[in-house]
Amino acid sequence: MAFDYAIKRQRRKTMALHVLEDASVEVRVPKWLAKREIERFVSERRDWVLQQQQKRRYLLAKKPGFTNHALHPYLGASYPLHIKAASKNSVSLQAGQFNVAATLPQDEAHIKKCLTEWYRGQSKTFFVQRLQFYFPQLPINKKFPQLKVRVMKRRWGSCSSAGVVTLNVELMKYPLACIDYVVVHELCHMLEMNHSRQFYQYLASLFPDWRQRELLLEQLAQQ
Repeated sequence: MAFDYAIKRQRRKTMALHVLEDASVEVRVPKWLAKREIERFVSERRDWVLQQQQKRRYLLAKKPGFTNHALHPYLGASYPLHIKAASKNSVSLQAGQFNVAATLPQDEAHIKKCLTEWYRGQSKTFFVQRLQFYFPQLPINKKFPQLKVRVMKRRWGSCSSAGVVTLNVELMKYPLACIDYVVVHELCHMLEMNHSRQFYQYLASLFPDWRQRELLLEQLAQQ
């Protein structure tokens, strides 16, 4: 069969096969059904089950945990977590690993919160540096933008007519080429608030390869 499965007998008339989030397999059947009928039913769907298990395992591998040695990205590279108990929370990236000192070292939600706050702190300094680098390279006759950082699900950044640039903290996990693309994209909105031809001319003046950068960001975000 190439995979194990659990049989769950229920008050029902039909059989149903489920591949669960952890890639385990469960077959739900009527209470009275003979085992040979169950085996035949599962065997006929073997290829589908294996395909679904592969998808589930891929998704599980992509989803980083918050335990020792779990890999987490920073500026396009991945580093393992090294967690230890401490009286005060702190995170640092040293010697090729995230050193996480935590008051609740066994609590994954707590470790996730510590790491998220570290990313947020890093982003405030890093994004300002990138804005300061590119701002003088564009013909912007306005004062330097105010920066806000947020964790956003659907946008990498935005720029208001008042000159406030908001950038997604999650960008800190991506390569510099992607971060700079978003930074310059939002700075160009200080010149053109829409995506006009002139907007893309400003963007291309600094990044002739902006399409490749945009595609790279999209591809990495889907992984």
